[in-house]
Amino acid sequence: MDRTGDDEAAASAVAPSEAVIDRVSRAGGFLITPLRALEERIITPRPPRSDDQYTPSVYRPLVSARDRITFWLSPFAVEYSLNARLQLSDSAFTRMCAVQISSIDQSTRVNYGAGLLRFTQYCDSVGISEWDRMPASDILLAGFVAAGAGKVASAQQWVSGLRLWHDVNGAPWLGDQALKRALAGVKKLAPSSSHRPPRPPVTLKHMRALLEGLNLLNTRDAAVWAAAAVAFWSICRLGELLIASQQDFRPEKHVTRASPLTYAKARNGVECGTLHIPWTKTTASDGADIVITDLADPTSPLYAIRYHLVVNANVPSDAPLFAFEQDDSWQALTKSVFLQRCNEIWKARGLHTLEGGHSFRIGGTTEWLLRGTPPDVVQKQGRWLSGAFLLYWRKVQTVLPFFISQAFNASEALRLDRIMDDYERSL
Repeated sequence: MDRTGDDEAAASAVAPSEAVIDRVSRAGGFLITPLRALEERIITPRPPRSDDQYTPSVYRPLVSARDRITFWLSPFAVEYSLNARLQLSDSAFTRMCAVQISSIDQSTRVNYGAGLLRFTQYCDSVGISEWDRMPASDILLAGFVAAGAGKVASAQQWVSGLRLWHDVNGAPWLGDQALKRALAGVKKLAPSSSHRPPRPPVTLKHMRALLEGLNLLNTRDAAVWAAAAVAFWSICRLGELLIASQQDFRPEKHVTRASPLTYAKARNGVECGTLHIPWTKTTASDGADIVITDLADPTSPLYAIRYHLVVNANVPSDAPLFAFEQDDSWQALTKSVFLQRCNEIWKARGLHTLEGGHSFRIGGTTEWLLRGTPPDVVQKQGRWLSGAFLLYWRKVQTVLPFFISQAFNASEALRLDRIMDDYERSL
């Protein structure tokens, strides 16, 4: 695949000049920086670590992992960017590319950027020319993936990042059977050390310990309790409710005090609330409606969020929903602060602590199912597509012992397995 001799000379004869490449590269690949066009914060990169080194090239400026998909180029990408001006103005083309990039969450872009780095290192190591890196052939992609066999659990995220890199640069995607087989082989040959133990779930015991341990007269604790109750009982991803940091807050993506929250009563008289969030991992800017149901339990999420909104009534409407009053101002509740406060209480009471917020979603799902809630209702509450919910259930099964040992007997697990089997057959 590497061009040598006459082929390489011919390639260089039609290559864009270094000045043109540098101009395109410095401007973010699209001549006008797309990140700036959408008012995103550009991260200052750090020098690469020893295991992140790659062959220097004008096609690959030093940028953060998040920005590699945008700023790293190829001869194909340069030609695509320049030719696009025959159809679109600079600003129109920039906007198109920037919107494509913004369809992927920043955290995912970091992982995709890591995959692009590994692909670049692989191409450097086996002598793949710049011309042959985009569009990458099926054989090149399969060879890259196969190089990770026995070292990683899966190479799918690497491949997803490469595909996005191709997409935003107008390159055809040539991945086919060789790539599919290589991806399957990597999963089969995954080292045992790459398999993480199941994440411990949040249980009802955790929720009640949290309620007892928090000081609900404290504005921050009131916000923590509301976020925990909604995340657990409404089966939410923690990222749908809380922000990673104050700097990452974006009203068009994150739920705010002004986000629609409506109340109603079901036919049986049970009160519920519906909270609209502007963005989710699966629906993007279409957002989603989260149902918050009142429960005959001290941990009722509807009471928790109403209490938070009253205690923190002076927080402005354009602030994050779970922001709390602090002195004469307010502070956003971030995921790290939230988890730290929860873990303080759980550790003091001898309960297992958490590393991530996904345990609330796992715990809420399992609690609802063990209470006899029909699977299709749980699926709706968690806002899954049917197929995805069944895959999720198979993951939930690994944490059932946490629940069975605390509040249910083993027959509940068998009953639940039969219900889920019947549900799958009915689809």
